[in-house]
Amino acid sequence: MIEDARTAIKNVNTVVVRLNEEVLNKQSVEAVNETLQNLRTSSAEFTSATKKLDAVAADASNAMKKVAEA
Repeated sequence: MIEDARTAIKNVNTVVVRLNEEVLNKQSVEAVNETLQNLRTSSAEFTSATKKLDAVAADASNAMKKVAEA
């Protein structure tokens, strides 16, 4: 049983080392931060575009109503 525990601890240590070296290294963290910033920017731009499209749709709807009334 002690040998199994030692093996499990070694495996956990290996995983932690790999996470630190491969996943949590500076370059990876910077890439994640850059991706998040790009998502923030895209989200803000999407919100702006949606508002503009809503205005265009409202104008088109009003124009169609006027045509129908004429």
